[in-house]
Amino acid sequence: MLTLFFILNRVNSKLVLFCLIFVETFRWNVSQYCLVKARDAINRRLYNNQSFVETAIYRVFGIYYFYQITLTEPYWNVSTSLGDFKLIGYLKEKSSYCDRTNQKGHKLFDGKPGNIKEVAVDKFLFVTDLDNTFVGNDEALTELQQTLSEHRRHYGTNIVYATGRSRVLYRELQIEKNLIEPDALVVSVGTEIYFDESDTPDSTWSERLTDGWNREMVLSETAKYPELVPQPNSEQRPFKISFFLKEESAHKILPLLDTNLSKCGLNIKLIYSSGVDLDIVPHHSDKGQAMQFLRQKWGIAAEKTVVCGDSGNDIALFAVGNERGILVGNARPELLQWHNENPADYRYLAQNFCAGGILEGLKHFGFIK
Repeated sequence: MLTLFFILNRVNSKLVLFCLIFVETFRWNVSQYCLVKARDAINRRLYNNQSFVETAIYRVFGIYYFYQITLTEPYWNVSTSLGDFKLIGYLKEKSSYCDRTNQKGHKLFDGKPGNIKEVAVDKFLFVTDLDNTFVGNDEALTELQQTLSEHRRHYGTNIVYATGRSRVLYRELQIEKNLIEPDALVVSVGTEIYFDESDTPDSTWSERLTDGWNREMVLSETAKYPELVPQPNSEQRPFKISFFLKEESAHKILPLLDTNLSKCGLNIKLIYSSGVDLDIVPHHSDKGQAMQFLRQKWGIAAEKTVVCGDSGNDIALFAVGNERGILVGNARPELLQWHNENPADYRYLAQNFCAGGILEGLKHFGFIK
């Protein structure tokens, strides 16, 4: 450097200054962006779904290429008028490890050839009904559980089961189908929430349900209708009273029952599903309200929440807000009717059944690749 300086100094002082600036600038750019940070500079732009422009290429590759390049899949092979070069090969030599994708599923180089991640980088809240939604397609269930487990392990995704079953019947199903443990369990149509495999329902949620609820008064009124057949004792809960009601009688009984319970000053709601199940619960209690409670507790945005269901008691999941919704392909008529009467672009009607439909919907919304 000093030899060059003295030689050039005898020729032209302005030329000396130019050469010094050029050499230092080149050395700085190469050391900063052509070595360990090359991968990071590229991945930052890929992560933000940006294309490469002249400035970015200069920053990454020093002064090798002054050319505009837009990277599209497969972006590891880039062809320009300057010739072909292997981006992954270059990064493998010059960069360290990275393992990310962006929210839209664009794959980012992770430093290992052939190892491209295919899951979304952000955590999300996954809430699903069980019978005929999460459960009912064993082959797809295996794939779905593996996908969710991986996502929870890598990104902290929260998994919630929201079922009409009691906790007793849920445990039977969990053992039968070897279901992965949820982060929260919503049972009895949203009237009870359990955390961390606790045997006691969450007290904060339970306290919200007491206003306007009188179990004895509900039982007294429903006893007047012989069409209402009580469900097993395991399905009768402190904030839920359940009956079997034939579909042919439901159209006549439900309006009368609702009117008479309201006249008693009770703040309740009737949830009829699957053409046979009638649940009477507090007005502020259902799967949707329970989901909102958990979403707010964990600080997860609606657009990062997805709910899944197949029947009438899942309508509350879809109706409570603008969370992403997946109706599985085997959805029952009452849910399909509601969906058609209340269309929304943040809900998706899958073609596949049960867990297969959930996988289809998660890919549709970009939660998984």
